[in-house]
Amino acid sequence: MPLTTGQTLNDRYRIVSLLGQGGFGAVYRAWDLNLNRAVAVKENLEASETAARQFTREASILANLHHPNLPRVTDYFFIPDQGQYLVMDFVEGKDLQTLLEEKGVPLSEGDALAWVSQICDALTHLHAHKPAIIHRDIKPANIKITPEGKAVLVDFGIAKVYDANAPTTLGARAITPGYSPQEQYGRGGKTDARSDVYALGATLYALLACREPVECVERSMGVPLPAPRSLNPAIAPRVEAAILRAMAMRPDDRFQSMAQFKAALHGLPSTPAVSPEGRASSAPVTGGRAEVRSLPGAPRRTVPWVWAGLAVTVLCIASAAVAGFSLLDFNPKPVTMTATPTQLTLTGGATAIPSPVPSVSPALSPTITVTSPPRAGDQRVNAISGSTLVYIPAGQFEMGVTAVQAQTLINLCPKCPINTFDHSQPAHPVSLSAYWIELTETTNAQYAGCVAAGVCLPPSSFGSDTRQSYYDDPVYANFPVIFVNWQSAVTYCQWAGGRLPTEAEWEYAARGGDGRLFPWGSQPPGPGLANSGQMVGDTTEAGAYPLGASPFGLLDMAGNVWEWVADWWESDYYVNSPAENPQGPPSSSDGRRVGRGGSYYWGDGFASAVYHDWYDPEKANAGVGFRCVVDAEP
Repeated sequence: MPLTTGQTLNDRYRIVSLLGQGGFGAVYRAWDLNLNRAVAVKENLEASETAARQFTREASILANLHHPNLPRVTDYFFIPDQGQYLVMDFVEGKDLQTLLEEKGVPLSEGDALAWVSQICDALTHLHAHKPAIIHRDIKPANIKITPEGKAVLVDFGIAKVYDANAPTTLGARAITPGYSPQEQYGRGGKTDARSDVYALGATLYALLACREPVECVERSMGVPLPAPRSLNPAIAPRVEAAILRAMAMRPDDRFQSMAQFKAALHGLPSTPAVSPEGRASSAPVTGGRAEVRSLPGAPRRTVPWVWAGLAVTVLCIASAAVAGFSLLDFNPKPVTMTATPTQLTLTGGATAIPSPVPSVSPALSPTITVTSPPRAGDQRVNAISGSTLVYIPAGQFEMGVTAVQAQTLINLCPKCPINTFDHSQPAHPVSLSAYWIELTETTNAQYAGCVAAGVCLPPSSFGSDTRQSYYDDPVYANFPVIFVNWQSAVTYCQWAGGRLPTEAEWEYAARGGDGRLFPWGSQPPGPGLANSGQMVGDTTEAGAYPLGASPFGLLDMAGNVWEWVADWWESDYYVNSPAENPQGPPSSSDGRRVGRGGSYYWGDGFASAVYHDWYDPEKANAGVGFRCVVDAEP
C-alpha cells in the first residue's frame, strides 16, 4: 500500500512526497524527525521472510559505503507484512533524464564524460567492495547532478552482493528497457560488474545521442543498435568505440571493469585485468590484491596488489632490456628496444629518458635516441614507471602575472589577503629548452613500483582526508600518490629516469605561451574543469578532468593535489629570475620548496597556473603530490 504525504514511518520519517514508483516499490522524499533533515526513503515491497533476511544483510553492507558520488545509507528497517526500507541522504539537484528532456538535444560531450567518469569512480568503489556490490539499475534517471555539478548515483533498490555461483534473484532483476543487459532477463541470468558496465555505456549513449538505446532483447533478434555518431556526429570516435564495446551483448566482449571503461573514454592506458568469472581479459584495468604465501605454519601476509604486481612488471622490463627483447609502448607506433647493461637505445619515436641522477639506481638506466623529431603534445610511455610523457618543445613565455591579472585572481578569492599574488609578480619573459613531462600526477600504482623495487619509501600515511585506506586500496591505484615529502618525490623521479620539473617548466606546461591564467583558459574552475575548492572533498582519479587540459594536453595541472617542483622558495625571486632556463634560487632563507597547482581543498584562485606557493620539504600531507619530467635530446 503506497505511503501517504504526512504519514510517519517507523516513528521517525515523515513522508513529504512521492519521488518515483515502480513494480517493486517506490522512493519517497521524507523528513528525518530526529536529525531535522531531508532524506530519501526507498521502499521494497517484497516482504517475504527470505527477502527480509537478504535485505538486512545487504542493507548493512550498503550502510558502510562511503564515496563522494554515492548517497549515504543512514538507516534500514523491515516492517512485517508491509515492506523493507532503506533511508539515504536526499540528493538535491536534477537527474540526467530530466536534464536531457529539458534540453531536447544531446548533452555536450564534455559534461557527459565528466559526469559519467564520476559514476565510474562510484561503481569502481562498489565493485571493489568485498563482496562486490552490483547496482543493476543504472540509467539517466538514477544519476543526479547537484547544484555544485557533482554526479551522484542514487537508488540502491536492487543493488545486490555479487555471488559468482548464484543466479540473480527475482528481486534483483528489475528491468529498464534499453539499459539492462540480456543477462538481467530470465531466471538463470548471472549479473556481475560487467552488467553495470553495459548499463553505464547505455546511459552515456542516451546522453550523447539523445535517444534511448535499442533494448537488448530486440538486439538479440537482429534489430541493430544505431552507431552513436550516426545520431550525433560531434561524438569523438574514441568515445563512440568505448560506448559500443561497453554495450556488447556478451559480457566477455565488454570492458571487464569500470576502470577500463573510463580509461577508454579518455584515451588513457591502464593495466591488464581478469574478468569477474576469472578469465583473462585483453582489455586493461586496475584492481585486485596479491597474496604472499609463507612457509607451512607461518602466518600469511597480504600485500597491496600494486606493490606485488609492479615489482613483477619492473623485473620483467629490466630482464627484457638485458636480454634485448622487443617491447611495444602504449602508442600505435612500435618501439624497438636494444640494450647492453649500460646503454639502451629506442627507435621509432620512443620515450626520451636520460641517465638518472647517480644517487639513485633506477630499474633501467637508458640513453634514448628519437629518430624523428617529436612535436608539441606528442606522447610516449616511460618504460620504467609506465607513466605517459608529453613533449614540450623549446619555447618562450611570460612567466608570472601582471598587476591586472593578479587583481582578477583576487576577485575569485574574496577572503584572500590583497597581496596573495604579489609573489607571482612581476611577469617576466622566460625561455626554456625542450623536455617531456608526465601527463598526470604520479599515481599510487606508479609510486608503488618504486617502493617494490626497494628504492622509494612508502607514503607516511596510507589513508587520505576521507578514506581510511587509499594507497594500499586497488580502488585508488590510479589516484595521485600523497603523503610523500619533497625528497621522496625526488627519489621517485630519479628512479624513473627523470627529475622534478623546475617551476618555470611546470608553469609553461600548464599555461603555454598565450598568457592564460588557468590551463584551459581564463574561465575559473568549475564542474568538469578541475577538482578544487572542496567540490569533491578529496582526491579524484588521475586524468578525470579532460576538459581542463592545458594547451599541451596535460591533465590535472589545476587542483587535485599540489605538486612539488625542484625550486627553492624565495618570495622575491621573480624580480631577479634569469631569462633562460631558470632553476630557482640557490637556497631558501627558511628552507622551503615551491609547490604549484592548487588542490582539491584550496579555492579557485589557487588553482591558477600562476600561483606561486611553498611547502616545508620535510613534511608530507594529504594535499601534495608531484609529477616528473625527463630531459629531451638536444
